[in-house]
Amino acid sequence: MKQRGPNFLDAEITQRVQTAPQRWSMIVTVANPGDPTADPSKVWPEDRRTVVAGTLVVKTIEPKPDGLCRDLNFDPTVLLAGMRVSDDPFPAAYSVSFNRRTAEDKDYTHTGAQGAKP
Repeated sequence: MKQRGPNFLDAEITQRVQTAPQRWSMIVTVANPGDPTADPSKVWPEDRRTVVAGTLVVKTIEPKPDGLCRDLNFDPTVLLAGMRVSDDPFPAAYSVSFNRRTAEDKDYTHTGAQGAKP
């Protein structure tokens, strides 16, 4: 197997976007009553209803490791009033990941990006 450099994913997505816009659809599978939700390793039957919740289209890449988007975080546990988190423990990983990345702040040539700090 060919050895890959430390930034091979960045290089690969940049090349793909330069070739054509890249699209990803977010497909939500809706649980039926009684479906296990606390263990993401448990597979639900294939007959569950799915909903295309949206599509992300990336048309350009802005390589700025210390730019304004560096400290943005997607956290699926931040919800609108009236909604609640399921009993699935996995979404907590988003917060843990963000906290670990921002703890590596010394590794960036930070020039004033706004955002959360540990």
